[in-house]
Order: sequence, then structure tokens, then C-alpha cells
Amino acid sequence: MADGAEILQLIDRFDRASDGLESDAIARIHGIFDASFRALERELRTEYPRLTAIGGLVAAQQKTLILDRMGGLLQLLNPNQAADYDRLFQELLTLSNETGGELAGQLIQAYEDESLEPFTGIPVEAVVNQATEGRRRLYRYSEDFQDKANTIIGMGLSQGWGVRRVESALRSELGVAKGKAETLARTEVMSALNQSAAARYKENGIDFVLWNISPSEGLCVYCADRNQKVFEIDKIVYPLHPRDRCFLSPYRPEWQEKGLFDDKFAAEYRQQGIDELAKRGLTPNSGLAPFEKAAKLDKPPTAIWQPGDPPAKAHPKATKPTLKAREVNPDAIPDLSARDFRRYLANKEDIATQNDPGQAWNQSFAEYKAATGRNKSAYQADVIDAVRDGFIPSSNTLADLKLNKTLNAQIQQNRQSAEERERFQGLIQKAVDQPLLTNRDAAGYKPRMTREEAARYTDGSYFGSTEFFHGNGKTVTDSVANDGAQPERNRRGLYGMGFYMGVDRSIGEHYARYAHGNDIGIVTAVTKVQNPYVSTVSEMARLGQNFEGDQSNGIDAVAVHQFLRAKGYDSIYLKDSGYSIAFDQRQVVIVEYEDVSDRRDELADYQTDTEERENVARNPNGARFLQIDNSEVINYTEQWSEEEDF
Repeated sequence: MADGAEILQLIDRFDRASDGLESDAIARIHGIFDASFRALERELRTEYPRLTAIGGLVAAQQKTLILDRMGGLLQLLNPNQAADYDRLFQELLTLSNETGGELAGQLIQAYEDESLEPFTGIPVEAVVNQATEGRRRLYRYSEDFQDKANTIIGMGLSQGWGVRRVESALRSELGVAKGKAETLARTEVMSALNQSAAARYKENGIDFVLWNISPSEGLCVYCADRNQKVFEIDKIVYPLHPRDRCFLSPYRPEWQEKGLFDDKFAAEYRQQGIDELAKRGLTPNSGLAPFEKAAKLDKPPTAIWQPGDPPAKAHPKATKPTLKAREVNPDAIPDLSARDFRRYLANKEDIATQNDPGQAWNQSFAEYKAATGRNKSAYQADVIDAVRDGFIPSSNTLADLKLNKTLNAQIQQNRQSAEERERFQGLIQKAVDQPLLTNRDAAGYKPRMTREEAARYTDGSYFGSTEFFHGNGKTVTDSVANDGAQPERNRRGLYGMGFYMGVDRSIGEHYARYAHGNDIGIVTAVTKVQNPYVSTVSEMARLGQNFEGDQSNGIDAVAVHQFLRAKGYDSIYLKDSGYSIAFDQRQVVIVEYEDVSDRRDELADYQTDTEERENVARNPNGARFLQIDNSEVINYTEQWSEEEDF
């Protein structure tokens, strides 16, 4: 279990680090203000006596004269140095973003010891925009000071103040401006810190956060109310108010269910904040906080959990198909042709033969003779034939033979060809072997889930919450429901190796109806896929012709599967038949399981249903099968190049 006190100490340590960032920026801003004020003081001591000597001026004339004599010096910021002030804020925000991202990473790993997705950070454009807004606010403070200074000097002139009294009043206004600048810096830092933390949480599939008041914060009624409550990241405004030092830590409902979350500490820390308020005669305020009002929220966000509640059951998001393929394989070769992949398959056989210890070119003469009983002349002839066929003799073989220059040159050429072949093989093998789901993507995977759990797990999938059906004998469906789909076991699929499902229930019913044995079942599944190869039955048949095998339709299902993976696809969807073929076990989650043994004769006979086939023919886009808003569902189809050989 992640210790709540240690989590808070980690937040506090980073809070002190951010305080250092703030203090540095504040010191620089204050330095600019102080320098401007000293210049104003020097000029004021020269010009104020002269202005005093001019009598009979009305207020409007005084203001004009003051601006004319000292206008530029009344501003705390130089209008010509905007780029410098932008840079100051950009540096501050960039460091704050890095700090927030680092803290978020450490907090995630306090709960789960898994590798994190690389943090991409906050987009540069967002930092620039935030920095520009910070600089604009500073200029507003400078303009406010200018207006107040003009008023104070005018009042001094009309009421006969001495220059020292005017300076004192101006210095008070300088303090106000510096206080506003400090508030701005501290608020912007905590905003950047939490924004980058939230971004990193979401990059790692975390959609909820725990609200933490900082031990260093002067507790307010709004923060005390939210302290140790869990909210959906996208539903909250943070910070809540100026100088808010609260921090958002990561939260998954699964952590709490597994006992990784410190419920006891959360309850104690929340109560501690409430007790501190009570000492001041205050109570937590659950209403809209200042920045929530500024964001025009209608009501405060609703917590999905707070101390005293049972473990949270996060509300699943309604998920519709994204219908937008997303790359899942950074090593993919999208333009890989079937011809090149066939060469890759052939090379695998050649490499295996090259490395076969039973071949003459990998044996010494003694080993060859012991294995074959043949003499050295036969040994040399076999090795020479192998060299001419492109194979490379081992060092032991070459030690037992004397080959002429021509053969030695051929061996060198064979080595160069082998190196090129290995490079070619390596690129494709890397694309084939790339995991379809990272550990983060598959976090929380179970073969069987409730629909709510499955909605969270598959959120963002190409097909969203669309359900698919698989019918079979109960031995198979029991295994799928309890142990998970095992795509690699179906190495003889008509359209490639994988786990087959139908988007129309009739497809699952048909396969259950004609399954072997008396006991049959149907599983209902949702899928977590990002980049399916969207195709048709006829196109898949055409593709399969490039990879001959011993399946009933004469194709090599494993080769088809590997070819599509190498090109970057993570599954197949046949839009004219409603078949979905998953490539990875963790892409399939069972949400319902039915024993339909006593209803076999009532199940759909999809294959012989003429009306079904006509529906397919009338709907080449597959909209009938996906049944989502009665609209065309698939809007992405790979079109093979005419130059390719299939």
C-alpha cells in the first residue's frame, strides 16, 4: 500500500521546490519594479518642486502636466521590453511543467511499479500563450500603478504635500503592485504544475485525481471542502483561487480495490483540515470557488469518492466508435509489400538452414564423417556446392579445407549478402514483434469484466463500446470467458490468425448452432483496438492468395496475421460480413456469457439466411451490422496500391 503520509511528504518536497521557482521569478519581477521606482524617485525629487511652483492648475491640467514631465517613469514596466518579460514567464512555466511532470511520475510509481509512458510535456504553444497572458497581467499592474501614482502626485500638489510624503504614498502603491505580481507568479506556477501533472496522468491512462491541500498552505474553506476527495480530471478547475497551493495526485479505483490506497490517512488528513478551520470559527464551503465562478461553472464538480465512502466505482464514460485509426506500432512499415514479406518468410527458412548444425558447412570433417560415413572428397564437394548456393562455411569447416581464391571471394560475397539479409529481416521482425498493447494500455485487463469496467478499459477504442459475439462449444466459450481469448490458438482462420467475433449476434448464434457437442455457449465481448485493417471478404481472399498455406482456403493464416501487424494494423474488421478478428488476448474483454445449449434450434442460421445475405449486398459499408445511429460506421479503408502484387 502507498503510505498516505509519504505521498504527502513527496508533494510537500516538490511544493518547496516550486516555492524556490516562484521566489526566483518574484525576485526578478520585484527587481524590475524597484529599479523603475528608484528612477521615478530621482525624477520626482527634481520635478515635484517645479510642479509645486506652478500654481492655479485644475486637476485635469495637473494630470496632463505630470504625464508630460514624468509619464514614462510612472510605469513599472518598460513597454519596449515585452519580449524579456515573456521570456521570464516562459522560463518559469517551463520549469514548473517539468517539475509537475516529474512529481506526477513519482506519484504514479508509488502506487504501481510499472514503466511509464514518456512524458511529452505541455505543448510549447500553450506555454507561450500562458506566458503572454502572465506578461499582460503584469502590464495591467504597471498601468494601475501609473494611474495611482498620477493621482497621488496630483493630490500632493493640490494639498501641499512635501515630496517625502508623496514618495511614501507611492511606495505603498509599489507594495500593492509587488504583492499582485507575487500572487500572479505563485498562482501561475501551481497552475502549470497541476496542468503538467494532469497531462502525465492522462498519458498513463489515469482519469481521476485526489485533491490534496498543501501542508504549507494557509487553509481556505474551499480547499478544505475538496481535500482528499476524488474527482474526474476533466470536470474540475484548478487552482481554485489566487495563491492556491493544492496539488492533484493520481487515483485509480483499482488501486483502492486492491488495497493500495491509504483510506485511513485520507480520512485523518481531511479531518485535520476541517479541525483547523473550526479553530478559526469556519467550516468547509462546498459552493463555487472564485476561479470556478470565473470559469462560469453552474455548480461545483461532484466527487466520485471521499473518505467514509466504499471503494469508488468510477462512472464509465459513454464510448462511441472513434472511427479514426491510430498508429499503435512505432516500428511499422506501412508500405511493406506482399512480395517483400514473402522474401522475409523465405529468408527465415534460409537463415534456419544456414545455422543448422547438421549441414556439412557447419561441421568439421570428423563430424561430417561420423554423421555420413563419407570421405573428405565428398565433404569438400558438399561444402563447395553450399558456397555456390549462397551459404557460409563455419570456421571449423574452413580449417579442414583449402579453398581456392574464387571460392573464398564467393564466401565473402555470401557474407555481405547475409548481412544485408539480416538487416532486412531485423526491420520486419521488429515490426512483427512490436507489442500491440503496452503495459499501460493493458493496465487492469481481466478476461471478464462488468460492462462498466469494460467501458473504462476500452475507452478510446476504435469501436468504442460496440459489442461483438462469439459462439462455440462450451469447452471453448468457458475457456474464453474464464481464461481469455487466445488468438494465437486459431492458426487456421480463413482471414488470418486471430480471435473471430461477429458484430451481429446472428453471427455468434450461427457458430454456436453448428458447434460440435451438445453444450454450446455465446460470449459477448467489447474490444480494445486502435488501428484495424478494414477490408472485405473478397479483398481478404485476394490478400490471402499471396501467402499459400494448408488452411481449407489454401492460405497461411499466420503469415497474413504477421504481414498486417508488420504494416501497423492491430486487428481486422470485414465491413461486408461484420467479422472482427482480434490479434491480442488483451484486446478482448467478455462482458456476458450465455449457455444456449437448450435453444440450439432457435438460434440464427446466418449462413443459409437469404435475407441476411441480401442485407450484406445492399450495405457494402457494413452499416447494418454495427447498428450505431443508423449511420455509415466505417470511414477508413486501406486501398492497396495497383503496383502491389495482390
